[in-house]
Amino acid sequence: MTFPKVSIAIITYNQKDFLGECIESCLAQVYENFEIVIADDGSTDGTKEVIWRYAAQYPTHIKPVLADKNSGISVNCNNAWRACSGEWIKTIAGDDKLKPQCLSLFVAQAAKDEGACDAYFSHMTTFDKNGAVNEVRLDDFFFGLSDEDRLKFALYKNPLPAPTCFIKKSALEDVGFADVDFMMLEDYPLWFKLLESKKKIAAIDASTIFYRVGFGVSNGAEKICNIWYVRSLHSFRVKKLWPHLHGWSLLKKLDDLAYFYQNSIGYKFLGNQRGGAHSALVLLMAPLRLFSWLLLSKRVFAWVIRSTSLR
Repeated sequence: MTFPKVSIAIITYNQKDFLGECIESCLAQVYENFEIVIADDGSTDGTKEVIWRYAAQYPTHIKPVLADKNSGISVNCNNAWRACSGEWIKTIAGDDKLKPQCLSLFVAQAAKDEGACDAYFSHMTTFDKNGAVNEVRLDDFFFGLSDEDRLKFALYKNPLPAPTCFIKKSALEDVGFADVDFMMLEDYPLWFKLLESKKKIAAIDASTIFYRVGFGVSNGAEKICNIWYVRSLHSFRVKKLWPHLHGWSLLKKLDDLAYFYQNSIGYKFLGNQRGGAHSALVLLMAPLRLFSWLLLSKRVFAWVIRSTSLR
């Protein structure tokens, strides 16, 4: 078994309270041949000072990549990935943590597959500020599909959990890294490009990370949404997914519009706060989002995929 160099890419912005835990989890990896690239997107809360402190303490392991201004997660990811010198890249948000066996599990699977796969995904363990934990498993339905049907799946849902991704740098280079047109959405457009390019994606049956809930890009525990994420997602759907939708699958467009306006109204008129008014808004929009509810049934979703033809 070979031991290729792995780059851990930490993506951070204003996460000084959590970044130390993240870095410590990376330094505690059982696998030894790795570097840590920390890309900061113009933090103003003291995150950069945390990065410099660790970089001074571990100069042979940690490489800071610091931006002067905030440009969004897609640009920040690209800055990190381009700075990586490893054959494989394990990306992690600055408020999450790697499990000690994370890198060794992925490298072992890649060696077993003799380099046939371009990216791997795993289960993950969520945790919150109260210490509650939950195991989140990969979607077996997606991984049981053919390459063509996986692409069809991605027309309707984001198929893969970004926090668990372990990917070849060469695969990122081949598809042009993250699409910076979608400022706050680095993952979904990237998965779609990988699937369009027929890159090989596989799963490992293990949980490799601790994922913090309640502080993510898409929303928080009390906020309705991150409006920049919602706008980036809507733009991606309109520009990249909608051209493939036709016939009855146009119902997906109605569903997407309802999601966009539900969050936009909540952000603008409800102060972006969850509560009774927001619950009423969700109920009002529910009939327009029937398509999403139908896709919760794997039997229905399988029929949808079989009935979809790619343009």
